[in-house]
Amino acid sequence: MKKVIGAILVGTFLFTAAACASDNSQSASQNQMPTAKPVKDTIDVFGQVKYKTSKSIYIDFPAVVASIDVFSGQVLKKGDSIITLDLKNAKSQIKAKENEIDLAVLELKNMKITSGLESSKARNNKAVLQKEIDRLYDEMGIKKTEIGEVNDEQLKKLQNELQSLNTQVEDNKNLIGIHSKRKENEIKKLEDELDEKKNEYDNALSLIAGKAMEPGTPVDEELVNKNRKIAELQGDYDTKKAALDNNSDSDIIISNNQIQAGTERSTSEIERKSSEISRLQGEYLAKKAELDNGTDPDIKLYQMQITKANDYMSYLIKEGYADDSPEYLEQKRIKEEAVIAIEKVKSVKSYEINKLLGAVADANKELDYLKKNLSSKDASLQLDKVKKAKQEELKLIKKSIDDAKYELEAIKKNRQKEIKQLEDQLETLKQSFSDYKVDKEKELKQISLSITNNELSIKSTMKDMDNAAANRKKELEQIVLNIAQKKVQLDNLELDLKSEIDRLKIETQEKKIELLIEDLGILKDKLKKNYINGDKVISEFDSGLVYSIECQTGDVLSSANRVATIIDSKNLHVEASVPEEFIKDVKIGAKVDIIPIANKAKTYSGKVEKIAGLAKQNNGDTSITVIIGIDNADGFIVPDYNVDVKIKK
Repeated sequence: MKKVIGAILVGTFLFTAAACASDNSQSASQNQMPTAKPVKDTIDVFGQVKYKTSKSIYIDFPAVVASIDVFSGQVLKKGDSIITLDLKNAKSQIKAKENEIDLAVLELKNMKITSGLESSKARNNKAVLQKEIDRLYDEMGIKKTEIGEVNDEQLKKLQNELQSLNTQVEDNKNLIGIHSKRKENEIKKLEDELDEKKNEYDNALSLIAGKAMEPGTPVDEELVNKNRKIAELQGDYDTKKAALDNNSDSDIIISNNQIQAGTERSTSEIERKSSEISRLQGEYLAKKAELDNGTDPDIKLYQMQITKANDYMSYLIKEGYADDSPEYLEQKRIKEEAVIAIEKVKSVKSYEINKLLGAVADANKELDYLKKNLSSKDASLQLDKVKKAKQEELKLIKKSIDDAKYELEAIKKNRQKEIKQLEDQLETLKQSFSDYKVDKEKELKQISLSITNNELSIKSTMKDMDNAAANRKKELEQIVLNIAQKKVQLDNLELDLKSEIDRLKIETQEKKIELLIEDLGILKDKLKKNYINGDKVISEFDSGLVYSIECQTGDVLSSANRVATIIDSKNLHVEASVPEEFIKDVKIGAKVDIIPIANKAKTYSGKVEKIAGLAKQNNGDTSITVIIGIDNADGFIVPDYNVDVKIKK
C-alpha cells in the first residue's frame, strides 16, 4: 500500500509540474495553442508472485523413507529424485501374494484332476453295483449318510469361514477405532495448539490496542514485550524532547551553569594573567638592565678574574718575566677563559631575557584570549553544541522506535504465517483421516459382501441337505418298486452329486484365485504411479520447486501418507491489489510489465487474466485483487517474490 500511495504522490507531482509548465508557456506566448495535460498510461501497483499448479505426493503402500534427496525450495527437473524409499515390505507382500496365487493355481489343477478320476471311477463301478443288487438297500443308506456327512462338512467349513470373516470385521473395527482415536487425538492436539496460538495472538493485539485483560490471560509475550519496548522508547523520547524544548534538561542546565561559572573564572584568570605579565615585564627589565650595565653577578665575577690576571701579568713584566714565561702564559690563559666565559654568560643571559620577552608576549595573547572568551556569543555557541547533541540523541531514539515498530510488524507477519501453517497442517490431517476412513469403509464393505455370500452358501447347503433327505425317501420307495431302474438312478445320483461338489470346490478356488490376482494388481498399481520410478519418488514437472517435505528419514509409511508437495515454478501468476479509484481502467487482457524487486533490471511481460468480484479493505484503504499471467517466466522469479506491476490502460 505504501508503494501505491508513493506512486500516486509521484504521479500527482508530475501532473502538477506539467500543469505549471503549461501555464508558464501560455503567459509567455498567448498566440500559441495550449498544450494538452500529460496523462499517465499505466497503473503502478505492488504485487506478489503465486503458483498455479502443485502436486501433493501420497504413499499408499508399505514403505520406509530411506533418504530425503532434496531440500525445501530446491528447483527440480522432470525425473529428479525427491525421496528414496525402502520397498522391502511392499516387495515381500507382492512376493507372498504371488506365491499364494501359485499355490492356489496348483490346488485348482489337483482338484480338476481328482474330479476327473473320481467321475471315471464312478462310471467304471456301474457293473460292480449291478452285481451287488442284494446289498443295494444298505449301500443306498450308506450313500445317503455319506451325502449328509459331505454336506455337514461343507456346512461346517462355511460356518468356520463365516466366523473368520466376522472376526476379521471385528478386528478391522477395533483397528479403525484405535487408529481413529489416535488421529482424533492428533487433530484435537493440533486444534488446541492452533486455538492457543490464535488466542495468544488476538489477546496480544487487544492488549496492544489498550483493551483491559484479566490477570493470567495468555498473550503472545514477544508481541507484548516489543510493544512495551516501543512505548518505553516513545516515553523516553517525549520526556527528553519536552526537557529540550523547556530547557529543563540536566545537561543543558549544567552547561548553563558551567558557562556562568566559566565567565566568573575567566575574570579571575584575567586578573591573575595581568599580574603575571607585570611580574614577567619587571623581571625582563631587571635582567636587561644587569646585562646592559654589567652588574650581573656572574659577569662581575669573571671581570674580577680578568682584572686580577691583568694586574698579575703587569707585575710579572715589572719583575723581568718574559711574556712567554709559564707564569705569564698561565695568567694570560686565565684572562682568555674569563673573557670567553663572560661572552657565554652574556649569551645565556640574552637567551633568558628573550625567553622572558616571549613569555610576556604569550601572556598578552592569553590575556586577549581570556578577554574574548568573556563574550556572550561564545557562551551561546557552547549551549548550541549541547542542544545539538540532545537533538541527535532524540533522532537516535526516534530511529529505535521506528526499528522496533518494523520488528513488531515482522513478528505479526510471522505469527500469521505460523497460524496459517497450523491451519494447513490441520486441514491435511483431517483430509488424511477422512481418506483413511473411506478406504477402511471400502474394506469393511468387501468383507460384508463376503459374509453375505457365505451366508447364502450356508442357506444353499442346508437346502441341499433338506432336498437330499426328501429324495432319499423317494429313492428308497423307488428301489422297492423297480430295483433295475434304481440302479441307474443311483449311478446318475453318484455322478451328479460328485460333479456338483467338485464344481463348487473348483468355482470357489477359481474365485479365490481371481481375488488374489486382483489384490496383487492393486498392490502393483500402487507402485506404477507417474511419480514412482523404482525406489525413487520423482518430480513430474519440468521446472518443479520443492514447496514442502512432510516426512523424515526412517518414517514408516502405509496408507495415504503425504510425503511432499511440489509446485510448477513455470506456471506462475501475480496477485496485485489495485486501489478502487483505478480499477475502472483495468481490463481483462490488458498488457502488464512485471519488474521483480530482487532484480529491477529484469522486466517480464504479462496480461490481466482475472479481476476479483469482491473488494477488500486494509487500514481503511479499499482495493481489488487482480490476477496477472506471466508470459515469459524464466525460473528467476519464484513464488512469494515481491514485484512492481505496471498495468497498461
